[in-house]
Amino acid sequence: ITGTLPSEIGLLTELTSLNISKNSLAEDILPAIGGLTNLICLDVAENAFVNVLPTEIGNLTSITWMSVARNRLIGSLPSEFGYLRQLEHFECGWNSELCIAIRNRVTDKIGVLDARG
Repeated sequence: ITGTLPSEIGLLTELTSLNISKNSLAEDILPAIGGLTNLICLDVAENAFVNVLPTEIGNLTSITWMSVARNRLIGSLPSEFGYLRQLEHFECGWNSELCIAIRNRVTDKIGVLDARG
C-alpha cells in the first residue's frame, strides 16, 4: 500500500487490531487514529511516517501492544502517552530522535521496550 493513511480510519471504532506494517505509507500518523478506542494491537512499523506521534494516541487506552518502529518519527512522546496504562509492549526503534526521547522518559509499566536505533 502506498500513499497516506485515510482520515476515515478513525471511523473503525470497533476495531481491536490494526496491522498496516511493511507498506509505503507516508506523511503523518493522523490524529484520526485516536478514534480507534477499542484497539488492543497497533502495528504501523516499517512505513515512512514522519513528524511526531499525535496527542490523540492517548485515546487508545485499551492498547497493550504497539509498534511504530522503522519510520521517520521525530520529537518526544506526547504527554497523553501516559494514558496508555495497559501498554505492555512498545517498539519504536530506528526513529532516531523519538528513540532518544523515549529512553529518557519511559515508564516501568512497559514490559517490553524496543528503542534501538
